[in-house]
Amino acid sequence: MTKTLPYLAVTCALGLLLTGCSQSSQGSSRVTPSAAPDATMTPSGNVSKDLDVKTKVIKGAGLAITVDKGKQQVTFQTVDPKTKKPMKDWYMFNEKAQTLSWHKWVSAMGQAFDYTFSLTTHKMTKIKDFHHNDITPK
Repeated sequence: MTKTLPYLAVTCALGLLLTGCSQSSQGSSRVTPSAAPDATMTPSGNVSKDLDVKTKVIKGAGLAITVDKGKQQVTFQTVDPKTKKPMKDWYMFNEKAQTLSWHKWVSAMGQAFDYTFSLTTHKMTKIKDFHHNDITPK
């Protein structure tokens, strides 16, 4: 027992050291176009588009990505990965207004809601119901 404990401690320390050194931090790794060969941004004037059905950032959905440099916004439309048809949810980041909007379909209610978050205050600034009525709590 007295000989086993030091060997076990050294083995654990070595394992932690090797796995800790082999992982890079997220901040040090950057994705470049060459690192993402499937990126197919198609430019047309100030607007670039891409359809990504492989990554599945959102469970069960792909993304149709639209970058509009003129409006300074990026729209992420969820799409069915098999049919590539738009689904009901979407996200929009607007750099000019410093907002993130989220259109969320609630199938149990048969309604959609629009949420707007301020990227400067980190707070929800507006909620709209299916009829575009402002229902933001006061």
